[in-house]
Amino acid sequence: MGGVLQLILPPVPEKAALLYLQLGAPPRLVRHLQVVHASALMLVDGLPHCFPDLAFDRQRILTGAAIHDLGKVLHPEEIQGPGHLHEINGPGLLEQHGLEASLARFARTHAEWEGEGIEDLLVALADMVWKGHRHDALEQAVCRAITAQSGVSDWQAWSVIDELAEAICLKLSGWI
Repeated sequence: MGGVLQLILPPVPEKAALLYLQLGAPPRLVRHLQVVHASALMLVDGLPHCFPDLAFDRQRILTGAAIHDLGKVLHPEEIQGPGHLHEINGPGLLEQHGLEASLARFARTHAEWEGEGIEDLLVALADMVWKGHRHDALEQAVCRAITAQSGVSDWQAWSVIDELAEAICLKLSGWI
């Protein structure tokens, strides 16, 4: 992004930063991963305030958000264009470079999130909302996961997710 204003993003987990270097990830892809990581950070920092009983592994979500699209180094045409090959080949690539399978899976589940747990759903949501996109089915799945764990009503879960998603949209959309 050109211009004077630059969004200052929080540092990604060390595992992710090392993978960027090992894989030779192009700057546009790295910036995208940094922005999705920032989006995930806003989610994992915001949710416990509203749902203190909600259990998830914060670090797994942040790492998953920071590596979810690294399969695009194998399919650079998908960095700026459509495609799903990075989702198919991403987990294997990440595992070949030393990332445990339980984290490498986010390269697939960020797009194939149906039936997945709260961590995968939050990575998928972080990847969606940073760009100003809302996805009803995904947000409903996140809300169901929240209500199943915390016992709050669907409305309570949705109102928090809606507020967080809007805040992320306002802060991060347009920064790539």
